[in-house]
Amino acid sequence: MRFGSNQRFSHHFQYHKSDCTIITDVQAKIKVAMDRFHQDLSNLEKFVEEHPDWKDSYFPVSISSSNSQNSENSNKSRDAIISLMEDAAKLTNVGPMATVAGALADRMVQVIFTEIAGETLPRVAVVENGGEISINSQEDIIINLQVLSTSLQSKLGFKFIGGSPPLGIATSSATFGHADSLGEADAVVVFAPSAAIADGGATYICNAVKGENNQAAIQAGLTAFKDIPDLYGVFIVKNEIIAQKGEIPPIVRITDSKKKGCRK
Repeated sequence: MRFGSNQRFSHHFQYHKSDCTIITDVQAKIKVAMDRFHQDLSNLEKFVEEHPDWKDSYFPVSISSSNSQNSENSNKSRDAIISLMEDAAKLTNVGPMATVAGALADRMVQVIFTEIAGETLPRVAVVENGGEISINSQEDIIINLQVLSTSLQSKLGFKFIGGSPPLGIATSSATFGHADSLGEADAVVVFAPSAAIADGGATYICNAVKGENNQAAIQAGLTAFKDIPDLYGVFIVKNEIIAQKGEIPPIVRITDSKKKGCRK
């Protein structure tokens, strides 16, 4: 069994609404991850065509593959991405599509670590998909937090300690990004066992952070965090006010935004 070196390879690509970066120390695994992405996205697109109500729902919904108009053509890959999104949505009380970016990232990291005889196993696998991040790494990873609407800008980040359990990180914001938000937070960063759960959790909490009273709005977000037991921790920014709850990775000061790692 061989493991990857300390060298890291990074590949960035855009496809439809996805803006992805893959980081790993085994270059051949980048193509494997991209193949998984395209397969999952293709299967997801076919599924939502059959179930537009599923796609548009703001609440958890579950549709088994047996109910699909083309259930005889269903496959494990399609079932896997749909099931992952539905499960994460149920845990975080949001619609399935609120978890899509994180779910696609999780699936790419998962396949990077799929062992194939004769292949080198990676030490590092990080996928950022539109800001949602899935990490499984034996090496430290720095995640840069960008909150351009406040004085924080890109000065803070989080440090994933190499060898820690896999981690999902997601950010929801009412002031930047293209995702729908019913809240008013500059940034809600959520840490969870997977990027899919973090993705849904960030949406749910951000939706709760609203109102002219900033302290009360942030407290509403911290209360919403308690609604989702599966989340590790949350970091909230609203109008220069910062709050956190639960367990989050060590906070670090970013002095060079071009340093190696994964930026968010």
